[in-house]
Amino acid sequence: MSPTDVQNGVFADHDGFAAGELFGKGYSYTYDDVIMHPGHIYFGAHEVSLATSVTRNIQLQIPIVSSPMDTVTESEMAVAMASLGGMGFIHYNNTVKEQLNHVLKVKRHIPGFVVTPAVLPPMATVGDIEKLQVGLAGH
Repeated sequence: MSPTDVQNGVFADHDGFAAGELFGKGYSYTYDDVIMHPGHIYFGAHEVSLATSVTRNIQLQIPIVSSPMDTVTESEMAVAMASLGGMGFIHYNNTVKEQLNHVLKVKRHIPGFVVTPAVLPPMATVGDIEKLQVGLAGH
């Protein structure tokens, strides 16, 4: 068959499974279990929605969440995830007050607003700015 022979929206002469068939089997796969091969699609990228529901009332624009681990998600990561359409789960490996503070930082975050600006005096040199940039980058 030629690639133009399509049955039910998928190629009739495919190698493997269509996504609906693969992911509708009732069990899940790990990253190493699946190899994705590109193919022709019969719709525009603008027609694709990655939105998914976390709860009845909370929908994410991208199905990406960060792990509730103390080395992964605190307020900074949760803000970054939310700004991209995902969600960060604040870890519980701290006190209730610390968790509350992280959640409040995320809830009070204003996109584009610098909460902790780096400030230099009027007499600062370009070298001072470069040192500050290196310090902020963690180098």
